[in-house]
Amino acid sequence: MTELKWEYKIQSIDRAVGLLDLIAGSPRPLTLREVTEAMGMHKSTAHRFLQVLRGHGLLEVSERGLWRLGSKLDAWMRLRGELGGAK
Repeated sequence: MTELKWEYKIQSIDRAVGLLDLIAGSPRPLTLREVTEAMGMHKSTAHRFLQVLRGHGLLEVSERGLWRLGSKLDAWMRLRGELGGAK
């Protein structure tokens, strides 16, 4: 993915979007360890980010600790009509 240059940066938003990009681009759900290694984050930091995104419905975690995109993203796409919803 090409990195866009913006005038303003908010590190926490950049990290959250990076996590979403990582998980969205993975062919399978990821473990916390895989996320931390790919993102270069400490385990506790990655865990907090993942839990906040989960709380917003943007990510889901299985009982085995595998992270995948959440249902809220599908809902947003339906609102835009991308998944067969109303246009």
